[in-house]
Amino acid sequence: MERAEIERLKRIDLISYLEFMGFRPEWKKADKAMFYSPLRPERNPSFYVYCTDRGWFWKDWGTGESGDIIKFVELYYGVGFLEAVERLSSSPSTYFTPSIESQKSAPQKDSVDWVREFYRKESFLSSKKIEIVKSYFIKKGVNYYSEMKCIPINDRKEGKLYVGIPVPFPLKMRGLELREVNGNSRKTWGRKCLWLLLRNPGRFLVAESILDALSGEIILDDYKITLCSLNGVTNVSQLGDLFTQYRPEVVVLALDADEAGEKATREACEIAGRHSISVIEFTGHIEAGVKDLHKLLLKREQEECLIGDGFTKETILSIG
Repeated sequence: MERAEIERLKRIDLISYLEFMGFRPEWKKADKAMFYSPLRPERNPSFYVYCTDRGWFWKDWGTGESGDIIKFVELYYGVGFLEAVERLSSSPSTYFTPSIESQKSAPQKDSVDWVREFYRKESFLSSKKIEIVKSYFIKKGVNYYSEMKCIPINDRKEGKLYVGIPVPFPLKMRGLELREVNGNSRKTWGRKCLWLLLRNPGRFLVAESILDALSGEIILDDYKITLCSLNGVTNVSQLGDLFTQYRPEVVVLALDADEAGEKATREACEIAGRHSISVIEFTGHIEAGVKDLHKLLLKREQEECLIGDGFTKETILSIG
């Protein structure tokens, strides 16, 4: 293992890494936080995480142990140095701490703390705002669930109205996925990561977009399956930490019918295999000649409308 790679891994944001694993800091600033120890039971939080110019480190004040993120992974998973490095090497790029120069030039909306504060201020919704959010999903032909806790965002600079979707979910929000209400614009505030609607932890549906995942429950007629969207195929590597935390027994993969989606499907299958998870590859959208689950849902709804108007399935196929 090259020294440069080791140094690179030490720059993984340990606070974000722990948060994605499900550990909540008792207090946090930009580059330091205090947790209950992930390595042992304790009554008072004593697991201190901090960042220096050499990378991220931790110290357990209860035991006196300390180390870098590699040492943490070794102790948490009970593995050796090489396996710990291998686990960290597959971590999403969003965990890495940017250089000081890039932090200075980054837009304020890329800050997780800024996004969380913005969301906190905007999360108390009037009935009118709730209706804006619900209407967006209804018009897209999918269900909206109150536990998603989306908010309307009026970007006055752009003159556009968005629905902001907390990712991965509201209680552990690291970003907002913004979808334009009356258009097709999309953007991310904060960290770009997976989106989850947690239900049955034994069964997961993994799609590329949030609308695809919400379409999938309707297509599969399964409203208890946990929904997950990648929000971009580059986030597929985040599935490893997700599967480690929730340990599903079955994963239904329904990624886009394009080259990037096929590559991500292969990677997702490999990750699931390492966790001994059964994988079902859904291909209904591919067989229907459409790119994704949302387009498949819309196509089926259109066909049902045509049949209701007196068309036969054979006629529809000849038209399409």
